[in-house]
Amino acid sequence: MWSLTLITAAVKEPLDISLDVRAHLRLEQIADSQDRLLGSMVVAARHACETFTGRQLLDATWELWMDDWWEAGIFQGGALFVPKPPLRSIVSVKYVDMAGVLQTWDVAKYSAEVQDVTAVAPMCQRGRVYPNYGEIWPDIRCQPGAVKVRFTAGYGATGPTVPAGLKQGMLLEIGEMYERRELAVVGSSVTPATLSAEALWWPYRAF
Repeated sequence: MWSLTLITAAVKEPLDISLDVRAHLRLEQIADSQDRLLGSMVVAARHACETFTGRQLLDATWELWMDDWWEAGIFQGGALFVPKPPLRSIVSVKYVDMAGVLQTWDVAKYSAEVQDVTAVAPMCQRGRVYPNYGEIWPDIRCQPGAVKVRFTAGYGATGPTVPAGLKQGMLLEIGEMYERRELAVVGSSVTPATLSAEALWWPYRAF
């Protein structure tokens, strides 16, 4: 069973309160007591976007834990498909060897299919890690969490690098939260803005 651990979070949010959120909500471009509320809405909308799409919007470092190399949902066609695209770099691939010692896989023995977000489509799917020609996956001890892949993912360090469709969906979510402050339909958590946001996010879902 694989899992993800956040090692280093993104230092900023994809949306700027003054430049993006206030303009969308047609508010005065002056900081006031609402900025704390707007900041919370930005965080909530970003979480909703990342959860729905399975993506990492701004650069962050994650660690993928697996029980073996052939983890269901990760291993396919001889490669590890790393979650949270776009994959920017592999920091390390570590494993517990047959003697129970944590080893770091030699970078010369595997390749990582990282994604240059300035050169590839913003809807790129998960990057891959696989042994180089003539190499094999190292032998590991049979135990939970025997493999750890640490990686960085995201569209960049600041909001302007995030695709417009993802940010516009977030703004729709924020507009709904700001205007209603409650569920739009009693007994339902799905609002018209949520449906519109998901329509914008759908092409970016990572599989």
